[in-house]
Amino acid sequence: MASTNQSAASGGRRKYTRYTKAHLTHRNIRFWLVYLVLIALIVFGLMKVHAYFAEKLVEYEDSYYTHVAEEVFKTFSEKRFDELFRYEDMSGFALEGEKEYVAYLEKAVGGKDIDYTEIAPKKANEKRFLVTVDDKSFAEFTLKRVVDPEKSTQDATVYKDYTFFVIPITNSYPWGHELYEFDTIYINSKNPLLYDYYIPSYAEISVNGIKLNDEAETYDTGEDEKFFFDGHLPKGVDGFTLKHYSFECALGDPVVSVTDAEGAVLPLNDLGEGVYRFEYAYSDDELKDEFEAKALEFLKNWCLYSSHNTKKANVTDLCIAGSRALSFINNYESYWITKADKQSFANQRSWNYTMIDDQVLCCDVSCNYITVTKGKTNDYDMHLRLYLYRDKGAWKVYDFEMVTDSSNS
Repeated sequence: MASTNQSAASGGRRKYTRYTKAHLTHRNIRFWLVYLVLIALIVFGLMKVHAYFAEKLVEYEDSYYTHVAEEVFKTFSEKRFDELFRYEDMSGFALEGEKEYVAYLEKAVGGKDIDYTEIAPKKANEKRFLVTVDDKSFAEFTLKRVVDPEKSTQDATVYKDYTFFVIPITNSYPWGHELYEFDTIYINSKNPLLYDYYIPSYAEISVNGIKLNDEAETYDTGEDEKFFFDGHLPKGVDGFTLKHYSFECALGDPVVSVTDAEGAVLPLNDLGEGVYRFEYAYSDDELKDEFEAKALEFLKNWCLYSSHNTKKANVTDLCIAGSRALSFINNYESYWITKADKQSFANQRSWNYTMIDDQVLCCDVSCNYITVTKGKTNDYDMHLRLYLYRDKGAWKVYDFEMVTDSSNS
């Protein structure tokens, strides 16, 4: 009996053991499956959360106003001066354009250090930045809040913001910032300087390729100056005046060209502070040899005539009939002085030869006319400016004037 019970007990344990192992094996498999699935879900969820936050954080960072400011600053740091020209106020400086502006900034900025920093805004919903060149103020640029046109009304302006949610499913814990976009650039690199050019009325002046003659109402001051020959030219001979052109340029030294009708560059005197004046070009080398003898002949005969030491005809024969010179000589009798007993000439010279309108020759002649009258010696410093005109193939005096200003000698 006891043996039977033991057998039964032994058999029972073996049956329970077999069930327990199978059951545990099944439970273990199910556990690991559930565990692996749970781990996979957690990993998948973490990946989704990471992807969501990575994307949003990148968007968050990229939409931050400092990146917008950095993009605007590249216009300066990359020296895109042609783009900056669009923001420069060039009103009143019609003689300078983009070409001159770019060249000016390339020279002014060149390889210098360009930087920027945020400064206090002047108005609400604005970000303001100062651009410096070698730590010196150069320009400013601003950013403005982005407006939501769909939500804005006539009475209220609604701005756009960048926002994402820390818990997106429930849209909880919003996180973000204000959105900004480029507004404008304030730049004033100009250095306005006034230029004054005094040039002959026949000349052509251009500044940076723009002819001022065509824009006379803007740049011609109307303050014409007359030359020494004014009032001494015969009818039909065109003289000229000295015209005054005044203009401002703000982008460094302008390219100015002053030429005559043949395109030859006219000489100008640089008087400083932006003032340039025509330098009258005399032609002594070309004309003196041809005309000096005739000029000195008239001077000597005039001196002799003035002291009653030669006939009037010796002077008038050197003049054109009906001319101003002849009229002056015929009316000179009241100025006659006592006839000289002796006379001589010293320091004879001539200079400042010039041909006016290719028709009138002008020159200066001078000498010391030394006379002895009743034992008294007189030394007269004679200086005449002669105007000769071709009459019947011969050059004769049309007009002359006595020059007393020693600065002309």
